Amino acid sequence: MKNIQIKFKLNKELDKQMGFQFLDMKTGGVDFSEGMIFYHSCLKEIREIKNKQKRWDQLSEYVDNFYLDNGKKMQKCLKIIKEDWSRVEKDFFMEVDKIFKGYKWPKGEYICYLSIFNNNPRFLENKTWQIFYQTPEEYKRIVAHEMLHFIFLDYFEKNNTEQRLKDNWWMISEVFNTVILNTLGFKKIIKPGKELGYPDHKEIIERMAKEWKILKNLEKWLTKF
Repeated sequence: MKNIQIKFKLNKELDKQMGFQFLDMKTGGVDFSEGMIFYHSCLKEIREIKNKQKRWDQLSEYVDNFYLDNGKKMQKCLKIIKEDWSRVEKDFFMEVDKIFKGYKWPKGEYICYLSIFNNNPRFLENKTWQIFYQTPEEYKRIVAHEMLHFIFLDYFEKNNTEQRLKDNWWMISEVFNTVILNTLGFKKIIKPGKELGYPDHKEIIERMAKEWKILKNLEKWLTKF
């Protein structure tokens, strides 16, 4: 399996787009707007604006000003995440190969964008994602989390034929990540970060973690959902 070279960048316009989108998003028992407001209290007022264009204008102005005021800090965080990942990437790809047995990584850009918002979305179509810049202790975990999504979902799409599993692809991918990132090899890589999973998935995570300890085989493990 050839290792992927991840690029780390800033993207202000993407922050605007995702900030606008996540102000209205709740999923898996998580209200993403609350996480945004915790770090950016003025977003509470922006969230209440009913007119979408006015809401966009206010959010866009806020993001522009934030980047102006915090640009140096964000550049410093870029350096930190690059150095943190460089120390564990070899071990990460070795652990991934133990699971996927030489399966090729799907084609993509593989760019990680630091974000001012605590949402951490991924974009499967081009293999890019965002990481909240103010949580450096979580950098390695989130990079590992998103990279696992990219290879798992490609494998899942090409190797699974059961419709019941296809209908639950998002839940299955999140459960897979939580189970795998809590195995010993990956816990060493992502520390001090901790993979907790979505609250709504707690019971199935516990059950599927037990199945993984027994099977340690992805194809067989998927049949247990």
